[in-house]
Amino acid sequence: MALWWPHTHGAQPLYPLKVTLRATSEGHAPVDIELGRVGFRTIELDTKDGAFSLRVNGVAVFCRGACWTTTDIVSLGGTPDVYAHAIGQARAAGMNMLRVGGTMSTSPTRFTTHATSRGYSCGRTSCLRTWTTLRVMTPSS
Repeated sequence: MALWWPHTHGAQPLYPLKVTLRATSEGHAPVDIELGRVGFRTIELDTKDGAFSLRVNGVAVFCRGACWTTTDIVSLGGTPDVYAHAIGQARAAGMNMLRVGGTMSTSPTRFTTHATSRGYSCGRTSCLRTWTTLRVMTPSS
């Protein structure tokens, strides 16, 4: 299985994710639940000797990014075309990370589908903490 990379370092393979539920009693057919697509990678925080740096899949990554804000202040959402355009602008500017503030409203499925498939590791921080562990926000295809 190939690893997911920020767009500045490699490809962003995403794999279909499905869960099958099987009843323990007879007469019930298994139920398949499609959960979208998921990418696999590791992120490590290096704080040795007072440093603060990130490693993705064991490789040091210089993070360049911005805080994401809504593209539509009225509906607090966005269409796939609007997300694709805005994320394309971030990519053209050389950014490889987008931070979503804990108080920011996004359309998680639409936003993360576009961001993750285009090589962005999306972090979400809480208003109660100044730093949270970055994680891939799994898109639902």
